[in-house]
Order: sequence, then C-alpha cells, then structure tokens
Amino acid sequence: MAADPEGRVHVAIVNARVGLGVAVSYDKRVMPSYIEWRMMAEGQYAVGIEPCTNGFGRDAVKAAGELIVLKPGERRVYRTEISVLDGAAAIEHFRGKVTAVLRDGSVSVESRD
Repeated sequence: MAADPEGRVHVAIVNARVGLGVAVSYDKRVMPSYIEWRMMAEGQYAVGIEPCTNGFGRDAVKAAGELIVLKPGERRVYRTEISVLDGAAAIEHFRGKVTAVLRDGSVSVESRD
C-alpha cells in the first residue's frame, strides 16, 4: 500500500448501492503491512481491512525475525483513524481525496465492485 506525502495510507470498503462505507487511515511507517481478509460461510460474509506491524502468520513472522514483542513497561503508540462514509457525497469526497493523491503518484487505489 502506497502512502501519501505525510506517510499515511487511506483505504476504504464501500457498498455504493446502500451508500455506506468504512474508511481507515494509518501511518505506514509504524504499520508497514496490510491484510485484507474475508470469511465466507453459508449465510455469512465478513471482510476486514487490517493495517498491521507484521505480515500474516505468527510463526513465519517470528522465523523472519520480524515479530514485535513488547517487554514489560514498554509501549507503542499508533494513530489510526476509522471513519464511516455515510452517503454518496461522503463516498465521493473520500474517493476524490484519494484520487487527488493518486494523481501525484503516491497512493494506489484498488477498486472492486
């Protein structure tokens, strides 16, 4: 995921038919990985957008020496913004903001219908 000039990545899941979406903005420097996951079962569907500090698979991350383990008393601070895109205007505003950054060549947008 590409970041804007401030180092922030902006991503959203949108259902344009019902006019709702969820947007997430996060700092790529502290959460360099991104996982999009889906759970599909009979009569159920869930999708998640998850910025994270490591890739998928704890054992693989640990084997690669990339697992972050905080020691007692240690802490990290992450700034993540979660927004509800309520209505076509909000969805288009978000899309326009991302598209403007994309024109500058710093953000990639994935679109699925």
